[in-house]
Amino acid sequence: MFLVSALVAVGLTLVPAGVAGEEKNAAESRPTYSSFEVQERRVDRAALDSQLNAIRSLQELIGKNRGKEQESALLFKLGEAQRRAGSMQFRIAHGTPAQGGGKAGLQDHKQYLIQSTKTFGQLIQRFPRSSDLPRAYFLKGRSHSESGSPSLARADFLHLVSNFPKSEDTISAYMALAEIAMDKNQWDQAAEYLRPVEKDRSNPHYPHALYRQAWCQYNLKDVPRALSYAERTIRYYSGRGQSRSDEALRENAILDAALFFLQGYEQRLSHFGVDEAYTYFKRLESGAILGKVIVRYAKLLRAHGHVEELGKWKTLVLSREPERPENLELIVIAYEDQLNKRQYIQLVDTARELVSYRNPKSSKESVERAERLLLDAAKQLQQLISKNKNADGVVLLTTALAGIYDCFTRLVDEEDPRVAKVHYNLAESLFEIGQYEQATEHYRWVLNKGWEKEASLRAIGSRYEHLRKRGLIPKDLKARSIQESPRKDLDKDLVEWIGWVDDHAKRTAMSVDSFYFEANRAIYLNGDIQDSLKRLLGFALEFPKSKYATPSATLLVDTYVASAEWEKLQELSAKLLAIKEWKGTEFATRLYGLAADAEFKTVEAAYRAGDYKLAIGKSERFRATYPESKRHSESLAIAGHAALAAKDTSEALGYFSQLMRTAPNSEAGASALLAHGGVREEQLEFTEAARDFQQYLAMPPAIAKLGDKQRNDLRRKTLAYAWISGDSKLLNRVLADKSVCTPAVSGECQRYEVLKIFESQGRGPDFTAKAFSRARHGAVEYRSLWAALALEGARNLAFRDRHVAIRILRKHWDALDSLAKTYILPSVTLSIPRAIAMNRRSIRSVAPLMAREAYLVRRVEAIREIENAGMEAAKLPWARIRASITNELADLYADTARSLRSLRGADPAMAEPFEKKSDSLRAKAFELASSSAIEDDAFDEIAQPYLHADPKRMARLLPKVATRKPEPLDPGQLRTIDPDGDWGNESGQCKDSSRCAVNALKARWYHAARQRRWAEAAYLVQYAKEKKLVSPTVLALLRAYTLAGVGAQAEALAELAGARGGMDKRIRRNVNRLLLEHYQNSLAHDRAGELMKELGGDPESIAQTDQPKRPAAKAGG
Repeated sequence: MFLVSALVAVGLTLVPAGVAGEEKNAAESRPTYSSFEVQERRVDRAALDSQLNAIRSLQELIGKNRGKEQESALLFKLGEAQRRAGSMQFRIAHGTPAQGGGKAGLQDHKQYLIQSTKTFGQLIQRFPRSSDLPRAYFLKGRSHSESGSPSLARADFLHLVSNFPKSEDTISAYMALAEIAMDKNQWDQAAEYLRPVEKDRSNPHYPHALYRQAWCQYNLKDVPRALSYAERTIRYYSGRGQSRSDEALRENAILDAALFFLQGYEQRLSHFGVDEAYTYFKRLESGAILGKVIVRYAKLLRAHGHVEELGKWKTLVLSREPERPENLELIVIAYEDQLNKRQYIQLVDTARELVSYRNPKSSKESVERAERLLLDAAKQLQQLISKNKNADGVVLLTTALAGIYDCFTRLVDEEDPRVAKVHYNLAESLFEIGQYEQATEHYRWVLNKGWEKEASLRAIGSRYEHLRKRGLIPKDLKARSIQESPRKDLDKDLVEWIGWVDDHAKRTAMSVDSFYFEANRAIYLNGDIQDSLKRLLGFALEFPKSKYATPSATLLVDTYVASAEWEKLQELSAKLLAIKEWKGTEFATRLYGLAADAEFKTVEAAYRAGDYKLAIGKSERFRATYPESKRHSESLAIAGHAALAAKDTSEALGYFSQLMRTAPNSEAGASALLAHGGVREEQLEFTEAARDFQQYLAMPPAIAKLGDKQRNDLRRKTLAYAWISGDSKLLNRVLADKSVCTPAVSGECQRYEVLKIFESQGRGPDFTAKAFSRARHGAVEYRSLWAALALEGARNLAFRDRHVAIRILRKHWDALDSLAKTYILPSVTLSIPRAIAMNRRSIRSVAPLMAREAYLVRRVEAIREIENAGMEAAKLPWARIRASITNELADLYADTARSLRSLRGADPAMAEPFEKKSDSLRAKAFELASSSAIEDDAFDEIAQPYLHADPKRMARLLPKVATRKPEPLDPGQLRTIDPDGDWGNESGQCKDSSRCAVNALKARWYHAARQRRWAEAAYLVQYAKEKKLVSPTVLALLRAYTLAGVGAQAEALAELAGARGGMDKRIRRNVNRLLLEHYQNSLAHDRAGELMKELGGDPESIAQTDQPKRPAAKAGG
């Protein structure tokens, strides 16, 4: 027990051979048992049965000899027999389940031991002078210990050593006491128990006591004494015949010395450095075990983070013990530590040591581990190089990778199949960082071992990049006159590369199109034009379908034109026209097409290079020069996109419109239509964008090329913009369009179908019933919308159905997106309180009152129904709804109180609880309405009954002097609050495109808000936030006035109040004045007071207007 605990304490694991495998097998399948083991357990079972019979016989004899002289001996024998039965049961419990093994068997084992403790205890108690007493204490202690009662065992052992010091079991008792103390980490106590054992070298416990003392001293941090005990243990076994267990103990002592020595180093004791460690270990053992100690010490240094010392240890051992078979494992430990710390540069030297110190005696496991670690390092380096191919220092990493791979190839057999992969991987890494020529060498190494298509292509590609860097591959190649281009010798690397390209084509019976074409161009530029022309023509004739056939023919034609070789040009044209794949074209037409294509490529090149002005100019020239070219529409498309990229949207729209007119049913026309819609979208012209997108979606997929996801996203945009636009006819057309409302977006279409109903008129009882039914049973995501529609016709709903509709609306409110919530908010702000009011008024018929208990109970139940529905609706995040509902509930309780007081035969005292509840709710409603400054009409409905109910309250709350009644929040106020904001002025002055975009957005929002198109206004607020187009101040103003417009004045004021900290002084002051007016108007004196302090009591803080004033309080109420 103590040894396992000690090893765990220092971070090592002691696992007997085979245990790990057994655990794995046990987890994976049922255990299997040999026939020998099964037989052994049967023997144990038989022996146990015999022993149990003996126990029963002894128990009978004890009963017969109770109080006689023989009873003492019989009790002792019974205790021993019970212990033996426990031992047998233990073996059986760890055997096959069929023989009584498992948890039940172990429980029986423990019970036998407990029975033995009781038997020995009976002997000790009744026969204190028995000669078997010392042995009884010892066996009783053993039974306690083995049954899991170390405290009781310790007491028995202490009694034995204290009262029977000369007993033959005393030494064993001391050992057991030490074991118990060590299990509890009581190392000083354990050391004391072991000292009596140390005194007798002849005792078989002596070497074990020394070994345990070493561990006690180690855990007591006394390294010299720990090492001294370890040395005594080692010396004890030196020079004498040893059993396997003795050899194991000696080896453990030597290996443990390495741990003890490291603790000395960590304690900074003198003479505990690396050099001293080697000398010390060699003094302990110079044979095979020294190799194990060397490896053990290296692992300890690594585990304890002593990197520098690990390096010194490796260097010292390799210099002193160069032939040790464990040297490879030692180097592997150092290498692995460097690899874990990503010290890639240092890895190379260590890898070379792996190669140098590998010898025939090196273990197979160490060699395989070294190979694996080399490949792991190479893999990590490759990934690192690939990710950082343009970073500084990547060359060093590549050098390290090359060194690692070199060491691997020297470590393994030359015919190892992994060597080729190593060269290939190294080539890939060199290619990644642009060391193309070195990469080529390794690709060619692989090819020299056996030709492979992929390696051949990679070698060709790598040499190509090398040649391109050297300028031997032309970038822009212009046709030249043959007569003015004398033949030159080609560069040897280029010649070799061309040979590889030709060889690859022969081996694969196919051309490497791009490389073959580049080879011909390189010959054209650097050597013999005539040879190049032959190759170009041969390629065009042999591979007319290749995408490089036309460029080859173009270069041929242009060269003959530049050379004025008209006859050869005619001959060439004849050959080209004879190609069956090119049939149907005349010579002049073909030349025309080639020339047009060449010119068009310059348009494309300018666009791809980002020179948009040049691209537009080239496009204009192309269309003027080649008006019949098939690329006419493509040229227009490039011009449009170039203008768009240059931020000239007006010119871009002109090109797209022209393209849409001239090629409406072409791919380019479809692309132009989509781009046109995109421009309108950027300009926030939602109606036009929706129309363009709808028209695009109606086009055949063959020309309107979008993926399914992109197409569905565009459908959703089209629906959203049609709805946002406020154009009901457009929305109806879009919803009826099957190219828009496909099954993939059917949900969105249904949602907009429901939303558009909110604008419809003439909805009667039948529609309300339909809406209520769909709110209850329709698609979950639209239930809140149907519930809102049902509540608009609440007069057509039954008493409880109104409650149900409110609950459905509240339950599914969060499932709506923010735009839909904003859109229906004006409806629900009024319809929910109105529905509660209807039920309040109809309660007299639903639950009439009479002077009988049953009627009163029914009325209370009806009140609770209304109150529960109201409280559910009050969970919606809108102050006006909460305040209005609370006020309706106050009226509900007040109505009931009045009815009770007027009820004949009823006790007037019954009305008091209802009156108190009404007053409480009225106060809450007023507090909420006042502090939130909800809309005037809703506020007055709440404030009037609350103030008139108590004249003193009215006198206290109403101002002494009449105050102005503020205007409702209206977008027109923004020009006063933010005078420099260019509100509603889309053509306002702007110096850059971003400022223009801000002005356009503000203008669009302003006009949408003034026309009460709140869906569009809310979308623009969301758009401004997502695109980060406007400042936080402007965003707050947009949000606030949008909220106010949809009936959420309280939330709008809260938005303004929360954003004041980021506003400039002028806007902040104007906002403060606005807030002050509303808070004064809503009698929110605390908030108004805070604002007055901030404004400094400025009497001009409230604008002088002709608005109606709130009356002052009159004396006496």
